[in-house]
Amino acid sequence: MADLQLLRSGLPQGGGTVEKPDKLHPGRFAEELLLNLGSRLRFNELTLRPEIDGKPMPDYWLQYIYVTLGQVGWRIEKGAARDALLYAARQNSYHPIREYLEHLEVNPQVKAADLDRLASTYLGTSDPLYDA
Repeated sequence: MADLQLLRSGLPQGGGTVEKPDKLHPGRFAEELLLNLGSRLRFNELTLRPEIDGKPMPDYWLQYIYVTLGQVGWRIEKGAARDALLYAARQNSYHPIREYLEHLEVNPQVKAADLDRLASTYLGTSDPLYDA
């Protein structure tokens, strides 16, 4: 459950107790996640999953986030808690392939390939027909 502690670090501490929790509005929950976790909480557009520190969030976190909030003194509906977490993660959306390609585009160590000479350059062919 050490992973769950990571998520808990982004949760606001409720003013209530487990027996008598305070109501937490989804908008406030999303804002608290963004404030406390910042860019550590992201949404991967390729896998369609939220991540913390680059690691996919287990499904049970989304399913039981409202229970975890209850343990720290908050009351929120299951769907509202899940939606707030996804909303906050989507504020830092990224697509890993697009991110990689954008990195290549600005990396001075990456040399552009001559598309008219791919076969002769990379496959060692000498027949110009292979470069056509």
